[in-house]
Amino acid sequence: MRRKAACTIAIVSLLNIILLTIGFMCGDNLKCVTVLSVIQLIVNVFAIILINQELMLIGLVFLLLTYLFNFGQSIITTFGFNDIYAHRNVLSQVVLSDYISAELFAMTSMFAITWGYLFVCGRNKRGNERRKGLKYSDENLLGIRHDAILIFMIALLPMVYLDVLKIAAYLSGGYMSTYLTYQNGIAKYLSLIAQFGKPAISVLLYAYSSKPKVARNILIVSTLYLLVMMISGDRGSNVIYIITHFFIYYSFVKELKLRHVLGGALAAFGGLFALSVISILRDYELSVETLKMAMEWRAGDGVIYATLREFGGSVLSLVHAIDYIPEYSDYNYGMTYLAGIFSILPAIPDSLALSLEKSTSFVRAFPTSAAGYTSLGGSYLGELYFNFGWFGSIVAVLIGCFLGKMDTLFVTISRPKWTAVMIVLMPSLILWTRDFFSGLIFKTFWFGFFILCFRVARKRTEIRKQSPFNS
Repeated sequence: MRRKAACTIAIVSLLNIILLTIGFMCGDNLKCVTVLSVIQLIVNVFAIILINQELMLIGLVFLLLTYLFNFGQSIITTFGFNDIYAHRNVLSQVVLSDYISAELFAMTSMFAITWGYLFVCGRNKRGNERRKGLKYSDENLLGIRHDAILIFMIALLPMVYLDVLKIAAYLSGGYMSTYLTYQNGIAKYLSLIAQFGKPAISVLLYAYSSKPKVARNILIVSTLYLLVMMISGDRGSNVIYIITHFFIYYSFVKELKLRHVLGGALAAFGGLFALSVISILRDYELSVETLKMAMEWRAGDGVIYATLREFGGSVLSLVHAIDYIPEYSDYNYGMTYLAGIFSILPAIPDSLALSLEKSTSFVRAFPTSAAGYTSLGGSYLGELYFNFGWFGSIVAVLIGCFLGKMDTLFVTISRPKWTAVMIVLMPSLILWTRDFFSGLIFKTFWFGFFILCFRVARKRTEIRKQSPFNS
């Protein structure tokens, strides 16, 4: 390990231990814990950037979203935002001690993730020179480009059809009705194919990195499409794919410069405003009047407040895990991750799905009387606690190691097909910050499987063409 990396890890570890020690001494003082979490985030983010000498990092995005989803509403409470929705705040639904325990668990886990990440990246002797040799020739990318085009063409019509169907459902019956569009009939089966459309676009963007103009057009068109599809109320996955596409573009196509960062910050501000408006519209039928009303509300609230309040509610799943496990339901002892392997199957028998439900969706281990039970989302931190209790925050080191390995390999791996598989995994990995582990594997496994099959088929075709019996 490089001396600079070892010193960075030692300093970061010492600072985190001090912050956590003070945090556990804060008692029920939420302001104390929140301020410490802000300092911890700054320390960890600075260390990650320092050790890699760059900003385009999967681990950095993962850590920032983890903080947003778990500390967003704590920031509102601590720093005196005018919380007009305080009655819907997570703090209004749970006991303060449980909430603070969840925040301390999140802080401990974020330290473990940062430590594992820095440990792996610190062993990369090439450091900030790892982007040399990044560019692939058009010939190198040709095979993966053909694979991505084929998968995209197969998934395109089902994807567009279901997206339009969701928008129509939203316009006629509100946000909740969009969930019904792919649960029954032919749409249920089309959704299995359609979900490969967006990953195929991501891989196409990478596959055309040797043709900057084409890559830029793919980025523009895909971003516009994803923005329009937010009309259906589906913000999460569309935003994640937009982030992924810009990440790929500035990793493989164009060098990230200060003006891009400033422009991105401005665009992000506008995007956050749009997202916060959509969050209001989800409760109403879309019309000019409701759109105007939502924009006026959000202009008065402020974009930062609206974002923190909206996304910070994800911590509720973690709070309930700490509150109900193991008192109401026993620890799962890692079965969540073993059961998640079944998610690679397109369909499983109802009896098996029912028996795996609690393992794959840990929120089903809570009593139905739990606050927000019907709308509880996933949380990788909640899964860690559900499986291992407080020891889960230590197990988070493995997540940090995995993120570090991805960032180390992402721009140095010599085979484009493996980079393509990592690109498919990336949005699912980022979405895992507020999703279930079972949603992490399916697309990555099958996309990689399709690429392998196409590669084998091409090689066999080439062998036949070269065979003397064909001459």
